[in-house]
Amino acid sequence: MPVNLVNEMSHFLGSCEALNTPVILDMRENGGGDGKLADQFFRLFESDKTPKNYAVWANGVRNGDYAFLNEAFEDGDKTNLLEGLQFVAVSNGVKANRSISDWILSRKNDDIHAVFTGPLILAISENCVSASEMASNRFKITGRAHVVGTPSSGTGFGFNSYSNAKTTFRDTMNLLEVDLPNLAFQTAIVSDDSQFKSDDKVKGAVWDFSKISLLENQSVQPELIVKYTIHDLKAGFEDYRQKIASLLESILPAKTSEPSPVPVAALPVPNASIPN
Repeated sequence: MPVNLVNEMSHFLGSCEALNTPVILDMRENGGGDGKLADQFFRLFESDKTPKNYAVWANGVRNGDYAFLNEAFEDGDKTNLLEGLQFVAVSNGVKANRSISDWILSRKNDDIHAVFTGPLILAISENCVSASEMASNRFKITGRAHVVGTPSSGTGFGFNSYSNAKTTFRDTMNLLEVDLPNLAFQTAIVSDDSQFKSDDKVKGAVWDFSKISLLENQSVQPELIVKYTIHDLKAGFEDYRQKIASLLESILPAKTSEPSPVPVAALPVPNASIPN
């Protein structure tokens, strides 16, 4: 029977919160999926101490994308804020003759809120890609979790296609052309978002692409390297469990509060305008 994953996780994490118990979130073998779900998932772990953070993403750009978007606005179709932000971002990319749009900062205005505020350990590995790495990146940058394991894949392109924005691949003999979905992503800590645009669904802004670093080839780095080996497999993971237990003992008693966020330059308020 289909279930709502966010609701199920919310119920489980609520029990952990009530019991005042730490949580180990194991995402080592998570290959990703829905980026929107990654955002909702992270929101379950936010607290009053979590820095104000936004999902940041950009698309591949072609001239045809601009024409496609511009036509929609000229026809007078009503659009939501996120589509308006995309229009500005892609337009800026086309005007500057870039292959990548400006960054779009967005944060949902929904009723998903903090459920678990206690100590959290996040286990990651090189198999964390796509939406999984989006979430891992956010846990690390905001300092919401103690990150352990091995560095994530360091991806950032090729997982999603928003509207008509894609990347074209052509072989060297010019015999084959394929449109590849293309989405760059990051996380940004914003000190002041009072001037951001907002509607009933999201709050966001557009920011120059050069102002935020790419996550591509910049993997999420764990605080402590913890990996399983062939010996762990042969031993039935007993040694690996002992490593994790020792890690918990070393981190949690001395540091029951949330870890400090990774230093990230606070973003000034963008001044990009959104079409009415």
